[in-house]
Amino acid sequence: MRQFAPLIAILVFFLPAAGQDEVEADSAAPAPATATATATATGYYEPPDLQRHWEAARELFKSAGPEGLTETRALEIIDALAEAVQGDVDSLIMRVRGFEGQEGGGYTHKYFSSPLTRETILGREITVKAAARQPHFHAVYGPHGYLLRVRYVEPGRWRARQAALAGGKFQPPSGSPPLVRYFRQWDFRNLKGKGYVRKKKRLEGRSYFRALHDAQDIIQQVQHYNTGWQLQYTLNYRRDAEGGSQYVELIFEGDGSGSLINVHPYLFISSYSLVKPGWQVAITTGENDTLRSVQVLNGHGQISYYYTYSSSVDEETKKRTIRGTVLSAEGEIRQVFALIYDKKDRLVRQAFYTSEGEVVESTTFKYPRLGADVLAVRRNASGIVTDQWVVLDPVITDR
Repeated sequence: MRQFAPLIAILVFFLPAAGQDEVEADSAAPAPATATATATATGYYEPPDLQRHWEAARELFKSAGPEGLTETRALEIIDALAEAVQGDVDSLIMRVRGFEGQEGGGYTHKYFSSPLTRETILGREITVKAAARQPHFHAVYGPHGYLLRVRYVEPGRWRARQAALAGGKFQPPSGSPPLVRYFRQWDFRNLKGKGYVRKKKRLEGRSYFRALHDAQDIIQQVQHYNTGWQLQYTLNYRRDAEGGSQYVELIFEGDGSGSLINVHPYLFISSYSLVKPGWQVAITTGENDTLRSVQVLNGHGQISYYYTYSSSVDEETKKRTIRGTVLSAEGEIRQVFALIYDKKDRLVRQAFYTSEGEVVESTTFKYPRLGADVLAVRRNASGIVTDQWVVLDPVITDR
């Protein structure tokens, strides 16, 4: 087969490529669309058998023998092989045309709407250097610009950092006493403080966040206190040696149990939020400190469930969309949801989707002009209002 590698390359080149907006798994070929049964449908999808042509040519060479294998006979065998392979190439070309809709051939074309765009799913493009440090999607495009394959990758360095983080091996650097700042809120999407308060006494009667910085003014730890000024949870910040991705460990106070819903009511869902005693929560961010993933590990250091996030901004409306995906320990998608923020960075819509991209439930948030209460309206898949309430949670906006 080595002698025919160029021919095989030609055949691979003519194989039908996925559409520009289609994503197919890296480990398996996509199943053909359901087509009307015909007498030739089965044969149409069969790939060319190059091995059969090679074996036939080989038998002809062997049957000719040393004496009968003249130059003329050898050329005849090669010409016959070339003709057979060319026939398969022509067949593939016809299949490509049928796949693209130029001709028939047993293919059925169907189109499905989706509220998710490629940018929403893949997020922003990063460099090769950044991809070596953080989880990412690896996309492969063909010579004609078609998106052929998308693969989710977790670099070995990143997994090693996660293991060290889960094992509690990252420790704050020793040195001078840390700088302390107080905030009314903590933006979990970027892991940064919001609503800076110069003096702690101004926070009496309300919850707050206490941030500790090192001598270089880099955040090392954040502590969240409730309205009674009791410690609820701690965020330990670590950054890799090259100053790239940030790693954060979430620790609940007391026996270490808690709920991610109490950390942020919209970035997590209640059915996948429980953190039991002895479990660890590991958080990673991208180059701009945007939230990328949250992993919940059980008492044996094994992943119980985890979240992945991507973010995009609409150039016209300036609305930001955060897409979240909940996955089981085996990597199976359990829930897909999206949060949409307006240009004032206010949450205006939360939606939940099926794996096919259909809306299951959505909630819109209406903001009055004169500082009145925010109204939340929930609708089902048919758009019918099922509930509404006044929002009191400050996480929804920084008004």
